[in-house]
Amino acid sequence: MAFQKGNAVEVSSKEDGLVGSYYEAKVIKKLANKKYIVQYSNLVEEKDSKLLLREIVEEEELRPVPPKVPVTGFTSGEMVDAFDNDGWWVGVVSHEECPDIYEVWFESYKKAKFAASELRVHQDWVNSKYWLTSEYN
Repeated sequence: MAFQKGNAVEVSSKEDGLVGSYYEAKVIKKLANKKYIVQYSNLVEEKDSKLLLREIVEEEELRPVPPKVPVTGFTSGEMVDAFDNDGWWVGVVSHEECPDIYEVWFESYKKAKFAASELRVHQDWVNSKYWLTSEYN
């Protein structure tokens, strides 16, 4: 899928300890060989934390921002994306702690509590289309 300047995207990380996470960004420029310059929305330069990080990434590392799925709450065992450490991480809801606070387990065996506003329904980007897990499993 080709992206254009200004497109809102999410960038997957290939770094150890960050694999499986996605970071919000905007396409700054399309380069040759299916590469792009992106500017992250929440990541900053190491040398100057006032500047948003820009990076050259491969097209395969990009996906469009997933569409919003309206929800009234989450259930135990439901796959979600949790916003943590400036990115979106896939996890599974363990249980609801109290109204609108959920405990989420991650593949790394880490667990954490999140407000409902920090969670979204997990969607997979497959064949250039977003799918809810329940739609194709």
